[in-house]
Amino acid sequence: MAGECSVVKDIEVVRGDIRDWERLGRFHYRGERLACHSGIWVLRHKRGRYKRAGGQAIGVIVYKMPSAGCRMRNVALGQIFTGLDRGTQLQLVNRMIRSIARVVVEPRYRGLGLASRLVR
Repeated sequence: MAGECSVVKDIEVVRGDIRDWERLGRFHYRGERLACHSGIWVLRHKRGRYKRAGGQAIGVIVYKMPSAGCRMRNVALGQIFTGLDRGTQLQLVNRMIRSIARVVVEPRYRGLGLASRLVR
């Protein structure tokens, strides 16, 4: 990307864990503990010249299982769940879909497009 900040060039998205959320969750407007999650990914500095974060996450995205019932999701997905019994619908939804629960970037790194990178 033209004009990209040099700090951003040395950041990668990697699998994280609950400790990453616990470190950065305090910066989220809903900083409470996570109830359930299905995956955590983080932004970290690559092994390069920016080691200020000491290998710690500087951004985190937390995924959760989707809501069981969502009429508009069925509309958006072309009615693929229509005609299926409730148990089959839930199995398919849980296998195919994840929802974003939280996205947090450490305040020193905000404004660089890092949250967008996590969501993409």
